[in-house]
Amino acid sequence: MPSQWFSCLFHHPSRPSSLFPAIKTVDVECLDDPNSVIFFHLLPFLQRVTVSKRWNKTGWQKGNTEDSLELLMTTLACHAPRLRTLSFGALPFTDTMKLSISKMKNLSEILFFIKCPASPSDLAFLVSLPQLQVVELGGICFKREGDLPEAGTHLARKRNQPTAVVEKLILLGDGYTAFWAASLLSSPSLRHFDMTFSEDVNQDVLPESFLLVPLILHIMTQHSQNIEEFSVDYDRLGRGALFEVLDDDDPRKRIPSDFFDSLSSLQHLTVLSFENIPFICRDFAARLVQQLPNLPRLQKFCLIPRSLSTSLEHRQLILPKLFDLRTIAFGCHSLVSLGISVDFSTLTADTEVAGIPFSKSSVRTLYLLPNEPTSLDSDMPTIVKLATYLDHFFPHLEDLASDFPRTGMYTSKEYAAVRALWGKVECLVKSYQALKLRLSPGDAATVSEEIVPN
Repeated sequence: MPSQWFSCLFHHPSRPSSLFPAIKTVDVECLDDPNSVIFFHLLPFLQRVTVSKRWNKTGWQKGNTEDSLELLMTTLACHAPRLRTLSFGALPFTDTMKLSISKMKNLSEILFFIKCPASPSDLAFLVSLPQLQVVELGGICFKREGDLPEAGTHLARKRNQPTAVVEKLILLGDGYTAFWAASLLSSPSLRHFDMTFSEDVNQDVLPESFLLVPLILHIMTQHSQNIEEFSVDYDRLGRGALFEVLDDDDPRKRIPSDFFDSLSSLQHLTVLSFENIPFICRDFAARLVQQLPNLPRLQKFCLIPRSLSTSLEHRQLILPKLFDLRTIAFGCHSLVSLGISVDFSTLTADTEVAGIPFSKSSVRTLYLLPNEPTSLDSDMPTIVKLATYLDHFFPHLEDLASDFPRTGMYTSKEYAAVRALWGKVECLVKSYQALKLRLSPGDAATVSEEIVPN
């Protein structure tokens, strides 16, 4: 509409005092006339504002991008009292903008992306928002390792630091992003922590920042003991030598001595997941599995670590063996979904079930990833051993292959072969289940004993 006609209609005596009072959500691309007039009339009613990625190209009257964004945030802080959700992408993020956002006291959800580089202070303003429940943050790359606390002090809080009320924290970036977000926003209110490592961030920072994952979980055991979901994954599936540079010479990145024992404080945890994440602590996976019975409400557990690209023996991860799944079967009574990398090198000994009581495990979904895709034969004796073992310890299994997780350890061909193997095992497990349904409990136990291969 030509600005002259808009001006005429806007000043017409019959115009309502408030324009579009029913509009609660707005996507803002620019504030040129007449857009600015309409936008300012919407402010008292707005509950959600999304700043378009095209702002860099439009700005405020084609002017300075930072100035226009500062004006927008100041305007929202002063004139949008009902604003609950604020979302903006990879746009300039100034101190003035942070100050303005910190004054939006009714804000309950913020989604934003900060361009690299950034510093931990860029997140401090979030703690001052008294009703902030959801934070979705992406793109930060902390380059200054001097910002990491000294070894053994990562749990300390600054004196008089406000306690955050964030319940859901979703992060995309690197380990420094997650570490500082956890340090600032972890509290008894936090229920959900989801971190995705992205290969799009600075590759000089990404590999080393993986070492911070155990420290982040350790922070949760101290400051967020009510947490229900903790998930970390890496979105790069391709093979490569990316992780050869991992080293734990820096004491600030080493796993705390009480890390595994401290996990028992997470009594409300229902989801614990690590997908495609490398661990430099050689026995991390095996020791973590031993702690699972101390998490009484755990319903989903996923442990699929990324192998380090190194020939050094002290860097080779020790994975749980099939035998170790007994710990889960007998100790994790709430578990219904399990995905885990397993060492099948002692398959024959590990699948011996004679004389061992039947488990009452509630696991319905089970995905077992061989440490090497060629370590399992697809012949019938192997399939029978696996099916008999799994039926003995996980009697309620429903799915072994349909949503088999992808991993950087396998090529596409290897992935298809492994998934096909577990599909055959699943078919045999379900035939055992069908047979047991036709028998009395005593007869079912006898049949299961008899079908164990010699």
